[in-house]
Amino acid sequence: MMKSNNKLIPVSIFFVGSNSVPSCNMEINKLKKNARIVLGITKIINKFLKYSMKFFVYSLKESVSNFSKETSAIFYHL
Repeated sequence: MMKSNNKLIPVSIFFVGSNSVPSCNMEINKLKKNARIVLGITKIINKFLKYSMKFFVYSLKESVSNFSKETSAIFYHL
């Protein structure tokens, strides 16, 4: 009951279903869990990309180094 102008007015609160608040909490927990999973997967992908890029740069350096050695050997024999 609420008091308005010295009169009591009945106030009702309706819930859709008996477990509407707990189900809302369950949905929030599911969203939090999904967010943690996505964040974990993103971190793994970032680490993979970081190390694969390092390996690619290393391989590229080795290829250029070997190519320059072979090229200098060819010109030396000419």
